[in-house]
Amino acid sequence: MDGIAVITLPGKREYKLGEALNTEGLVLQVITNKGNRTNVASGFSCSPQVLSVSGIQTITVSYEGQTTSFTVTVLAGAKTVQSIKVETMPKRMDYQVGDSFDSSGLVLRVTTDQGDELIRDGFLCSPSRFTREGLQILTISYGGQSCQMELTVAPAPQASEKPSEPEATSEPSEKPQPTSKSEAKKDSDPRVRNASDVLLVVILLTALCALGALLIFIYLARQKQFSLIWRRLTGRAGDEDEDDGFEDDEEEDDGSAPPRRR
Repeated sequence: MDGIAVITLPGKREYKLGEALNTEGLVLQVITNKGNRTNVASGFSCSPQVLSVSGIQTITVSYEGQTTSFTVTVLAGAKTVQSIKVETMPKRMDYQVGDSFDSSGLVLRVTTDQGDELIRDGFLCSPSRFTREGLQILTISYGGQSCQMELTVAPAPQASEKPSEPEATSEPSEKPQPTSKSEAKKDSDPRVRNASDVLLVVILLTALCALGALLIFIYLARQKQFSLIWRRLTGRAGDEDEDDGFEDDEEEDDGSAPPRRR
């Protein structure tokens, strides 16, 4: 045998992704080293038997050690998603209450009936905005399947209160107001303040005079002269003194002179 060739293609030339090859109608021509040609419609084998690649696919035909080929068209049908999982985590993982989820960098591995593939968009994340703090479960959905990932949400920052600024004023601050009318009068009228000072001096002088008089009185009393002075002031100096313990000093009576009247 010199070789083989396809002289009649099979009746089915278009397939859906995942279908099995149908070789009905395929006819080969066998060429011998003597130049003889014989048609063969069976006894050969074809590969691949299942069409798993979309587009134009080459089918290899083998017969008694010789090979040939032909092509068929494989149409990409709808894929059935069997499962999904997170292949690469998103870039941003730190959130606060009120932030929206950012899926940048998130990659999913999707398993379908036609194989696995990686997708970076087209999925749905819930919740899309975080409304409470603490551990959050983020659900990712694609093609009827879903998976989950965990995030920690921090409390929202508290708004800082600005210190109140003092009101601008061009006038100097007022002095504290007096608590009574008398004090207000003293502060407003300088004559009142002067009169108060004079009154205070008079009181002090009066107190000093009284103290001086008291000291003189004590002194005279101690000298036993207070009664005599009192009689002279009241006009009783001519009366004879009774024996009250107060006598003038006189010389002893020696009979030479009459006694002096006191």
